[in-house]
Amino acid sequence: MPTISALEVVCNYGNEHGVPQSIIDKMRYNLDQSIIMLELAKEFNIKLLCGTDSGNSPIMKYGKYHALELDMLVKYAGYSPEMAIKAATSDNAITLGMEGKIGAIAINYIADLIIMKDDPSKKFSSIHNDGNIQCLIQKGHIVQSIFGEI
Repeated sequence: MPTISALEVVCNYGNEHGVPQSIIDKMRYNLDQSIIMLELAKEFNIKLLCGTDSGNSPIMKYGKYHALELDMLVKYAGYSPEMAIKAATSDNAITLGMEGKIGAIAINYIADLIIMKDDPSKKFSSIHNDGNIQCLIQKGHIVQSIFGEI
């Protein structure tokens, strides 16, 4: 389960946050090595999962970069948007031994859902647009909705 979004964020925005150039250079090296690893995983058909390092530092603000890991799978591992979404949902559920409980939309599954205006399998960049969220459901309860009471 690669979590390389933190590397990309530090490489792209580290200077703005006062990260020393020597650290940014080390992060760039680590990112380049991680990209090679993702390419090799694709070549050898190794299934990748999707995790996150989001929320663990001032640069990686909670909520801002969660979806970036999916981008990494699409951008560097050659995953389709659908494959990246699957890596973050049902593939993770299988690996955690929670298949049949989480990772899919089905009866008796724990329902944490984000309902979006745009279909991320067709417009992948929409996963980064908070304005695209139509409804947020956690543990089967509506937390936020543009539809009012449902």
